[in-house]
Amino acid sequence: AAAEPLLGDAAQPDLSAQWSRASSAATRMGASQHMLKELAAIRDRFSLHLLSSVQAKEYGAAYHAHGIEPGAHETAVATLRASPIHEDLIVGLLAWDRALRRGRGSEATRAAIRSLLDSADRDPWRIAMRNALVGPNLDALDKLCSPASLETASIPSLVFLGNSLVDLSQKALAIRVLTRATEVAPASFDAQLALGVAHAAPPNANADAAVIAYRCAIAIEPKSAVAWVDLGNVLGATDPAAARRCYERAIRAQPGVATGHYHLGLHFDTRGEPERAIECYRRCTNAYPLAAEAHFNRGRIHLNRGEFAQAIEANRAAIAIRPKHYRAISHLGLAIQCSQGHRAAIATHAQAADLGWHRFETHRNLGHSLAKIGRHADAAVALRDAHEVAPSPIEFGSWRIRQLEAAGDHQRAALLWWRLVALDPNSRVLRTCVPSSVLGPGEDCGARIAAVMRGAGEHFDRLPAPTRARVLYANAHGKRALDVWTAWLESRESVPEEDLLDAALEAHALGETRTRDAWVERAIDQLERQGDAAAARAARIWDHKTRDWKLQKEFRNRVSKLARAARSLRTP
Repeated sequence: AAAEPLLGDAAQPDLSAQWSRASSAATRMGASQHMLKELAAIRDRFSLHLLSSVQAKEYGAAYHAHGIEPGAHETAVATLRASPIHEDLIVGLLAWDRALRRGRGSEATRAAIRSLLDSADRDPWRIAMRNALVGPNLDALDKLCSPASLETASIPSLVFLGNSLVDLSQKALAIRVLTRATEVAPASFDAQLALGVAHAAPPNANADAAVIAYRCAIAIEPKSAVAWVDLGNVLGATDPAAARRCYERAIRAQPGVATGHYHLGLHFDTRGEPERAIECYRRCTNAYPLAAEAHFNRGRIHLNRGEFAQAIEANRAAIAIRPKHYRAISHLGLAIQCSQGHRAAIATHAQAADLGWHRFETHRNLGHSLAKIGRHADAAVALRDAHEVAPSPIEFGSWRIRQLEAAGDHQRAALLWWRLVALDPNSRVLRTCVPSSVLGPGEDCGARIAAVMRGAGEHFDRLPAPTRARVLYANAHGKRALDVWTAWLESRESVPEEDLLDAALEAHALGETRTRDAWVERAIDQLERQGDAAAARAARIWDHKTRDWKLQKEFRNRVSKLARAARSLRTP
């Protein structure tokens, strides 16, 4: 009942007050927290200024479609069917369905909205648009965006299609559609704002065109907070002072605008003004408590300043909103480690390493805490995972070598040391962590490295075959390296997947595609016998070692039949 006024005449006097009344009524009637979070998230994303009748009807429809009580969706749809169905309401429902799809919202809500659209929308162009967006069907979208087709569409429908095309990364089509909308209706705030968003979207963002479109939107609606914030975001890269003025104008236009406070906080954060940034992030979360990134950024500043209690509180608030926010979990672990000790932080570090497996620092933090409490074997495993994705493999590898030595695994420490020597024979870091089994009494480290890097001689021949192959490849003896790999792989029934993948990458670099494919096939055969965890780890190694996107995709597709591994192989 509280939402019904939003479905009435388009000329509503105070939409913000109506939104507040509807929210209060929904809370009193026992609306689920999940529903309220969804509504608040969409409000923050789409309608901070709450000015247009489209948005008002969108919210009213959303409350009906959610249903306050279990099983109320049929009643909600019937209520909307009995109401006057305006084009604004239909486009609002389309926008709501798109937002729920992107935000993984309630499927029951989406089903109710689609049912209503199927029964209420008879416009052939919008029906064709809905069908083309499913999939999406790019050929149908291209046909829909032809000049002759666009002439038959209404402005709200064009704006919705343009926004949807931006979401689908069809930027050229989006600009074509929205340019047509602004030509037909130059005074349309929604069309100008959407055109600015399309120009600012990657790739090849056109900042100048975006600024023009945003300024046109502001000329139509000078008190639109969302337009001021978007303009500030575009100006931020070239004119930080102008961006700050835009954020302040947005806050003056609507003091409770969460995104204005958030981006102003980012401005102060990057300019080295942490006190003012913290205050802005607090205002953002006061206006919109579900702003996880604002909680996280405030926690990061507190952590850097040594304010561990505040850092723990802020990061826990971010994790409560986004339980898989691995950066917040990682920072929470560091704050606990600094305030309560390494032992108390291990569980949090392990959770961060599990979620943020592609991040070097999550594994490093876990390995560091394990080493500090004397669990050197476990620390070596964590540091191995960190080493696979480390931005500086030599510097971090030296730390891992020390952990292997402390754990008594001298053979693996020596193998790792020689692998790193092949990457950089002149590294001073590696001379500070020479394993005990590498040098004899009184032997000079530089002389031993020089002898080995020549690719011949007694010391070189004593190295394991994979290390010899890597040394030869590092010294531009690619053909000899490939021969060593081939002989070693043919002599063994089972070998570590990491060695197989390194050999395959070297074959790929030398243009030996058949050899590469054969070795990748062998690695996959081994992985299928070993299970999901091994497949996931091998794919992480492969993604980190090769920058060839096609090779990464092919490898992930090959192991995707392992269900659990497939879920963990998604590149972040």
